[in-house]
Amino acid sequence: MMDIGLIVETSQMFRMEIIEKELRKAADKYGHNVMNFSNNTTFAKNGLLGALLLNAGVVDLVVTGCGTGVGAMVAANSFIGVQCGFVADPCDAQMVRELNMSNSVAMPFSKDFGNEGVLNLQFCFENLLCPMKDPMYISPETRQACIEMTKEMDDLKKACQVPIEEVIQKLDKAYLKEALDSDCFRQYFFAKCKNLELARLVRDKLT
Repeated sequence: MMDIGLIVETSQMFRMEIIEKELRKAADKYGHNVMNFSNNTTFAKNGLLGALLLNAGVVDLVVTGCGTGVGAMVAANSFIGVQCGFVADPCDAQMVRELNMSNSVAMPFSKDFGNEGVLNLQFCFENLLCPMKDPMYISPETRQACIEMTKEMDDLKKACQVPIEEVIQKLDKAYLKEALDSDCFRQYFFAKCKNLELARLVRDKLT
């Protein structure tokens, strides 16, 4: 069972109901839990929010997006502890799960969202969340290479980027409140946060 955080960017809030409905449908089918942390703000702030949730152990997977999905992906990958893949179709969903072992996905919620946009969401979420019994793109023998590459990326990020605790300390209270503060965040973050020092830093900034 995974805890999944949904974070939709401000320009796509008009499509929130559809996105959340399809995500919850797939999550419920496979026993996952969805928390909607969307705070009607920019993809830059959403990248920070998603990184905080992942680094704190509040969620196992972040599903985010914007009009094209690209801005959301770039923002997410700016942080340690986040490996965000781009998912525009069910094939992408399968690959970021099996090959990249991503803990975050960014999706385009407007670009190419045509008549079959809802159906595409259904298939993407299905591939992303269903039990992975028979990998489509890799054999069990080569999965170890994917695990090693994921670790290499994590190690590289640690050398190139600063810990999330430093990010929280450097940003001013007004910015953090706009990025983080919501009913959903207050309900789940402090209850589920596995990093007590990080929880203390965030609490101090939000008071």
